[in-house]
Amino acid sequence: MSAENNINFSPAQSSTDQSKIRQLAEQALHRPVSDIRPLGGYISYNYLVNQDTIFKLASSRSNLSDWYRLAANAPIIQQHLSVQIPIPALHFLNDNGKIIPALSYQQLPGQPISRRDFATRPEAFKQSFFEQVTDCIHQLHQIPPEILPVKPPNAFEESACKLFRDKKSQVRFAKIAKYFFLNHVSPTVLLHADLHTENICFDGKKIVGLLDFDTLCTGHPSFEFRPMLYQKPEDLQKLVHCYSQRYPSELDPALSRNFIKKFNMIFKLFWLINYLKPQNAKRTTFEQIVQTHIQQEKRNRS
Repeated sequence: MSAENNINFSPAQSSTDQSKIRQLAEQALHRPVSDIRPLGGYISYNYLVNQDTIFKLASSRSNLSDWYRLAANAPIIQQHLSVQIPIPALHFLNDNGKIIPALSYQQLPGQPISRRDFATRPEAFKQSFFEQVTDCIHQLHQIPPEILPVKPPNAFEESACKLFRDKKSQVRFAKIAKYFFLNHVSPTVLLHADLHTENICFDGKKIVGLLDFDTLCTGHPSFEFRPMLYQKPEDLQKLVHCYSQRYPSELDPALSRNFIKKFNMIFKLFWLINYLKPQNAKRTTFEQIVQTHIQQEKRNRS
């Protein structure tokens, strides 16, 4: 990519033009693309390429700072986990003069379980699944956040960034949210923050991978168990109980129950505000991160 200061940057547009998507994928992967299958997506446009690679094109809803942070931190996180996670490559693709950000990574083994499907599974299956999930979560929580190359935001900042475009609103909302959760300000651990069954790869017997680290942040362990992760609220309670039994020094059950009740109220407010946001609103972080990438390329060449 040309290291120009004035670049024509743009997120990708939703398109059924397979030839254009193929061209962008080949530009990113540096190899021929014979098969592309749309995977949908709300935050980005997702595709399965050649049956082995996940390819994501940024939309106006994408937060490129999350992608940039993930690409830098994922290799370090992987060293501390017993299951696989995506190790993404960040691309800046040229589409007729427009710079379009993209991510690519090898497809993980196993398959996610839909929330609806999980809700109908037998209790014995759920118990075994929860035990494995708690082990994965605990491994993540043992990673010192300070060893990561790019510092993740705290849980309050991460939530505020998803809701508001301007910095003043983000700071104000983060302070208000922190006031509601004074008991959950410390200790601070590394959080996935969106670990539901559709972000967990399962091979039929065991958990083999974790997906979607875009919401990586730091905060109290209770933030890992926020509402709406499971279709049945009682399943979330069972997961919290399982975690507190296996790792009692990290999670207090009474504190977590109180957290879930309060966070449920705040979480619904999050979604209401998000729903009311303009659909075409652009994030300023896109151009900022592109410029950061350009400066990094300059340093690498010098």
